[in-house]
Amino acid sequence: GEIPYGQMLDELRDTGYVGTELGDWGFMPTEPAALKEELQRRKLAMVGAFVPVALKY
Repeated sequence: GEIPYGQMLDELRDTGYVGTELGDWGFMPTEPAALKEELQRRKLAMVGAFVPVALKY
């Protein structure tokens, strides 16, 4: 099963990471202020995000 995002962020911090990617849309809060609060209270930074885009040629 999927672990809660809060547990994942705690485990990232506890193992020494200082940043994270956004991950799958909807796993972490999608409201910017709520996400910022979750990251700041753990002293983590958002370092990137994957956004899928269909390319046509």
